Amino acid sequence: MNPENIIEINSLTDFVQAVNDINKDFGTTWFRGHENSEYTLTPSLFRNPFTCDMENDFLVHFQSKSIPYLKSSFNAKNEYEWFFLMQHFGMPTRLLDWTSSAITALAFSVFFRDDSNESGKHYEKDIDIWCLAPLKLNRLANISETTKIPSITSDDQIQGVYKTGSKVPTYPVAIFGPLNNERIVAQKGVFTLYPFSENIPKLEENEKANEFLKKITLKGQNKINLVKNELSVIGMSETSLFPDLNHLSLELRRELTQNS
Repeated sequence: MNPENIIEINSLTDFVQAVNDINKDFGTTWFRGHENSEYTLTPSLFRNPFTCDMENDFLVHFQSKSIPYLKSSFNAKNEYEWFFLMQHFGMPTRLLDWTSSAITALAFSVFFRDDSNESGKHYEKDIDIWCLAPLKLNRLANISETTKIPSITSDDQIQGVYKTGSKVPTYPVAIFGPLNNERIVAQKGVFTLYPFSENIPKLEENEKANEFLKKITLKGQNKINLVKNELSVIGMSETSLFPDLNHLSLELRRELTQNS
């Protein structure tokens, strides 16, 4: 990636300015926050120990064994709606989560770090917020709709081309998924769907990445702590991202530890 596509920030104010500049270039922009700059833009199915050849087994077993736990209102129309449910509950898929909210991506990158002391795996690791131009990516993926983001639940072209076992696509595609859980709504969740091939380069290593990808980076534990505090001041918290009791507990632990 060209150096001009990497923007280093030191504060929340810097972040807002960087996002504003990127939006002027990209127009529609999606964001993904990484609490560790060593992480790559790789969907979970392509991370060790998984491979894309395991996709059908994951799907079939999840479909058969999840029945007792499903809400009566769940009625998947195709395998993609199953993939979104699997993604939500931590099963490996070819989906990569993004958000249309820049502040949500930044909050993800700072609130869930293991960095409270020197033994934490994220301590002194830099953070990255990746910025994607989804319409530019889709033009490279030869998606016929070039003025808006397609929905996977109603786009027959994408369903056919990106189906399990298809080796045709050479780029991921930016898509909307079904709004079938409260987390996707709270996090303004959007997605890229990867081709059924592990030979596709990592998105950031694609030869045309500079056309559709930029990165905002924050370096140093002190600066990361500063931005975390700035986000708390404006009302962002763990429960802003995950509105449930588990994350309420995380939020209260952080707040009460800071205040003690």
